[in-house]
Amino acid sequence: MSYDDSMESLSNDALKLVKNNQVIGLGSGRAATALVKSLAKLIKLRNYNIRGIPTSLQIKLVAEKAGIPLVESDQVNHIDIVFDGADQIDSQKYV
Repeated sequence: MSYDDSMESLSNDALKLVKNNQVIGLGSGRAATALVKSLAKLIKLRNYNIRGIPTSLQIKLVAEKAGIPLVESDQVNHIDIVFDGADQIDSQKYV
């Protein structure tokens, strides 16, 4: 399995946690980029009302291009779930 295939598979597994009408924090990096692209497909497929909060300009541009509606964190009362990558994890499982 290629790296891109692995990222898509992980993204699809993570998206099993997504429900309609959620506010989702969108992390940064390669894994988050793959997740955002998969999230856009899910939103269109299920006609979900999802709003994303990007953590970086990079992920904001990816989300906008994918058609995910975005808001700023001060525009919502809560964030339902946040997806982000973990670049390093030590032996005690600290990120």
